[in-house]
Amino acid sequence: MHFIRLYLVSTLAFVLSSSALAMGQHHGHKESSEQGLQSADTRIVVGFPKPVYDHTLQSMRSHLEAIDQVIARIAEQDFEGAALAVDRGLGIGHQHGADGLRSGRAFMPEGMRSLGHQMHMRARDLAVTLRDATVTSDTTAVLRALGAVTTTCTTCHQAYRLELTSP
Repeated sequence: MHFIRLYLVSTLAFVLSSSALAMGQHHGHKESSEQGLQSADTRIVVGFPKPVYDHTLQSMRSHLEAIDQVIARIAEQDFEGAALAVDRGLGIGHQHGADGLRSGRAFMPEGMRSLGHQMHMRARDLAVTLRDATVTSDTTAVLRALGAVTTTCTTCHQAYRLELTSP
C-alpha cells in the first residue's frame, strides 16, 4: 500500500512539474501546435509595463516553485512541511514582490484577479488538508486539494496571456 501511494504521488509530481514547465515555456506565444495544427492563441491579452510584468512573472514562478516543494514533501509524507511550503509560497498572505503585487492588480481584468484570489483560497484549504493528513495520512484528500489549486492555475493560464506593453 505504501509503495502504491508513493508511486501515485511521484507520478503526480512528474505530471504536474512537466505541465508547469510546458506552460512556462509557451507563455506569451501567439500560436500553439496541437497534433501539428496551428491555431491562434485566443487567450485574453493582459498588458503590463515592464517592472510590473517582470514582478508578475516572478510571482508566478515562485508559485510553481512552491508547488514543487509541496509535491516533494508529500512524496516524503512530510505533510506539515508541505503545509509550510503552501503557507510560504501560495497562501493568502503570500507577498508578491515589494508592493504585494498591488501595482499589477491595476492592470488585471476582474476575472484574472478573481482566479488569483481563488487560487490563494484553495491553497489555504490545501494547507488545512495537509495538516489534517499529519493525523489521517489521507493522501487522496491531499491530492484532491492540490488538484484544486493547480486547476485554478491552469484555468487562469488558459484564459489570460501577459504581454509587455512598454520597454
